[in-house]
Amino acid sequence: MENQIIGHKKIIDFLNRGIRKNKISHAYLFEGSERIGKKLVALEFARAIQDKGETTPNLSSLRKGINKTIPFSKKEINEANPDLLIVNSEKGESISIGRIRELQSQLSLFPYSKKYKVAIIDGAEAMTREAANSLLKTLEEPSVTTVIILIVSSGENILPTIRSRCQTIKFLVPSVKELEDFLKERQKSDRETKQLIDFSCQRPGMIMDLLNNQELFEQQKRDFEKFSKMINSGIFEKMNYAEEISREEFGRMESVLDLWTVFLRNSFLNCYGEGGGNKNLKQKITGIIKEIQKGKKLILKKKANARMVLENLLINC
Repeated sequence: MENQIIGHKKIIDFLNRGIRKNKISHAYLFEGSERIGKKLVALEFARAIQDKGETTPNLSSLRKGINKTIPFSKKEINEANPDLLIVNSEKGESISIGRIRELQSQLSLFPYSKKYKVAIIDGAEAMTREAANSLLKTLEEPSVTTVIILIVSSGENILPTIRSRCQTIKFLVPSVKELEDFLKERQKSDRETKQLIDFSCQRPGMIMDLLNNQELFEQQKRDFEKFSKMINSGIFEKMNYAEEISREEFGRMESVLDLWTVFLRNSFLNCYGEGGGNKNLKQKITGIIKEIQKGKKLILKKKANARMVLENLLINC
């Protein structure tokens, strides 16, 4: 199935204006939740600025907001375009100073065939402090033929000195309407559409995974249903469930916590809608959702025991 860009119209229009006016920054920070299309936009933006002068300087496919297939294989991208350099952070691994120095060495060369050399660092928060400080030197002395795009889930995880030298672009999850329109083109029923949007937490990348992987879809469905039962369960059951989830890898825990957030939000909206309802209940649910987000950060940074965090969240639900 194709990897498609869904939403982000304002960002796309902004990037297009920069291309048309020849106001392209030497460095960008693409910030936003995982799996919402940041890398797809970065890749297509790279193509557009590299082709400037050869073709119409416009992210034409992005203006439509959809229908652009982009290769994800590093080998495939680099064979097709040696002026596009990509550094990916593997799950749980840091981006070492050695990898950044190798990137800097490539960036020091004049573009092979394009207008710009473009470097995309996906998961830039995984850079070691040494790697980040090394990259800072390149950002402090930008080349007129180089554009660097850092992709992060949160700008707070990047050195302030790096952030200050980048143009920050914040990505939000696409709207439910945008996702519904996309899934209607896939001829999904209203029920399937709602499940896909809920189970993906409105993340297009996750929707693609769910469409391609029935086993993953069923797992998300089980997690959603399990949490709905846990809400009304006793402390003993909640503590057992917390222990079960705490034994999983962080990626799995993160997915479960995101589903809890969606369930709580949907439960309130289904009862009261956007504007009405019990003010105290709304404040309570909003507070729990904030605690879930805080708990995710603590677990990720290993600043708290995962089991204890999960137990506290479940008991307070």
